Amino acid sequence: MAFLAEFGALTDELVTVITSTSPNSHPQRFNVLRESALRSLRNRSYLQTNHFLVEEQLRGLVERFSVVGRDGLSDALRLRLDSLSTKTTRFTPEILHLFLELSDRPTQKTSLDALERLRPPDQDSGPKLRWEDIAKEDGWAQDRGLWSNVDFADSSEDEVVQDSQSQASDESSDTSVSSATHGRRTAKDLVLPEGVGDSALEAVEKSQEWRHVDLPRDEAGRPLKIPISELQILREALFMLNGLPSDLFAPDCTPVPKFQLADISWDTYRALINSFAECGRTLLPLRKFCETTQVIPMVQAFQDSVFQRLRLFDRAIALIQHRFVDIKHDTIVSLIALQEELRPHATPLTALGLVVRQLQDERYAHAFRCLELLYDATCTAQLSGDARTYSFLGAIFFECFRVYTIPIRRWMEEGHLTPGDKTFFVAECASPVPLHQIWSHKFELRRTQDNQMHAPNFLQTALKKVFNTGKSVVVLKQLGRFRSVEDRPADLRLVITADSIVGYQSIFTLLLQIRRVAAILNKLFTSCRSYDETSEQLTFYSLRSRLIWFTNILQTYLATLVLAPNIERMRGDVRNAEDVDAMIEIHSAFSRRIMEEAFLGAKLGPIKECMLDVLDLAIKLEDARRAEEEHMLGGEARPPGPDHLATPHRPGAGGPVGSERTPRLGVYVSPKEKEREEDNTILFGDEEDEDFGVEDPVNTPKQKEKQQQQQRQTYAEVLMGIRADFDRNLRFIAGGLRGVARASVDAAAPKWDILAEMLEMGIRDNSRQAA
Repeated sequence: MAFLAEFGALTDELVTVITSTSPNSHPQRFNVLRESALRSLRNRSYLQTNHFLVEEQLRGLVERFSVVGRDGLSDALRLRLDSLSTKTTRFTPEILHLFLELSDRPTQKTSLDALERLRPPDQDSGPKLRWEDIAKEDGWAQDRGLWSNVDFADSSEDEVVQDSQSQASDESSDTSVSSATHGRRTAKDLVLPEGVGDSALEAVEKSQEWRHVDLPRDEAGRPLKIPISELQILREALFMLNGLPSDLFAPDCTPVPKFQLADISWDTYRALINSFAECGRTLLPLRKFCETTQVIPMVQAFQDSVFQRLRLFDRAIALIQHRFVDIKHDTIVSLIALQEELRPHATPLTALGLVVRQLQDERYAHAFRCLELLYDATCTAQLSGDARTYSFLGAIFFECFRVYTIPIRRWMEEGHLTPGDKTFFVAECASPVPLHQIWSHKFELRRTQDNQMHAPNFLQTALKKVFNTGKSVVVLKQLGRFRSVEDRPADLRLVITADSIVGYQSIFTLLLQIRRVAAILNKLFTSCRSYDETSEQLTFYSLRSRLIWFTNILQTYLATLVLAPNIERMRGDVRNAEDVDAMIEIHSAFSRRIMEEAFLGAKLGPIKECMLDVLDLAIKLEDARRAEEEHMLGGEARPPGPDHLATPHRPGAGGPVGSERTPRLGVYVSPKEKEREEDNTILFGDEEDEDFGVEDPVNTPKQKEKQQQQQRQTYAEVLMGIRADFDRNLRFIAGGLRGVARASVDAAAPKWDILAEMLEMGIRDNSRQAA
């Protein structure tokens, strides 16, 4: 009991702290939340935190930091997890789980600077050294000449002192750096004395004189090529590949034609030098691309990847230059060997250069065009069997694709779009939309001018899933926006479209019409059972039984063959639906199926009108019986006519018995419905009909003559006319359903055939009775 009392008190305090409600301020809401919390806590079977799950979440957080580019944060978390593994206690999983629950977007809000504030201050360190203390100790304030302008002329005292200190070194023959260590070095120490170093200078000038020599000429005065050594060509080729100026190659990497390798034919030299020039021309777009300024993050990532690959290539060239400069053993100078040594490094860069050149040649290229070109180049390298180029381009592709997936991950995980991002393939509607249209109208896929998805080609097949996943997160956020258990659920119109609602309304209207006719026929039985059995009475009950049979057939068909199986199928499909789009399509398909099977489609329009005519016969039967009742009770002969029709009529219905079809048919109206007649409320009406009132019985002489003919009809004639109309319409419905079912390939055709067979059984029974 003590535990339960303490447990209840702690639960009350927990609910009060979290929801800011108390038994005094909101007792009803507090009791509901308290009971919910008690059920959750009592039914919890695992009271201890799963330390394996906590460890998995922390390792996943380390990997997530690395994926989003927070490598420093990932390394810091990994080091602390490794050090914590040796100092764990039984409460460590609970503490770490609490930290994970309290974390809020750690990839965006966590800063490494916060770790510095967690370090305790160094107790052993002395007072900090400050410039103020140094100035006070040295007396800078009293030194008036400290901030005076210094004269660096030849007559300055400092230089005189230094010159006097270096007199001993000038008199000696030692010119090493150690002679200047006794005093400060000056600019004079950098000047070589006269007569020293002339041989080295002459050697440098002689090695470079080929750059400025005039063209030699033959005996006929024709210009010749300037002969150069293979080492000079090697050095200039490496300069050109490094992107540096070269006398042997023009700025566009074209060979200068006035030079030629000594003792080699011109054709051989041209082929050799052009091979280096071709390699340089493929690298030139890469270096120019690295010098441009990019503002799109993904293109910036591509530019950085290109720059890093060029740095590796430059490092390889630097190692080759170092081998020829710092010669430690015999080295053979060979341009062909240099080509073979650079080929593994240059071949992938050549493929990358083609990608960059193609990207620069295209006008108005999309921001993700580099991804498409890299993907195509990577696939081409894989198909050709070039493993080195495939790995090289594949690494660059994934470095760029990682940046491109950042908004995709944010969209799929958080349902969030970066404001102003025009490169992402999801766009948000600027105007607010109702809650039930969030899925269908709030977001849309961007498309290009040629109606293609605004995304790389290799992602086209997955765009729909990515789009639906993000929308699902947004919808789930909307569904979970209420914190109280008393709030109402979300609007079901999220998955029911306007077309589906129209279909549901049509089915509801048909069912209501059938139900109303059934109610009227049952009412006729209770109001007329006290009369004696006459020929009219027998005819009346025969018509009533046939109409009841017809309405029962329709109700049975709609309930057992149309609605029940389709509803069960829809429920199963909804349970297996992957997303909201699937549920919307399921409801739309359900609406279309029941409209077709319930003969509400365009194909069965005449049959539907004929069925409504049969239902209207029940209303005519009720009107006739009511007129006969008034005649029997009042003693006046008032045959049924248009005076008894008190409600608007459905266009296309049959008129009085023995006459042609009129555009309207009267229906029985209860007293309650008569009270609403002023509002023009109708059930069997057409949207195009604008005359909702009862027509004036006296308008034209033709109408007067027609009304007089209707008034001369007896009760028996009216009943016989209703029976004839019923038989004729029933045959038309059965035959029409049978013909449409046989000529159609729709899924509803077998059900139409079943309904036709059910109606034909009634036709055969009627034929036997007539016989």
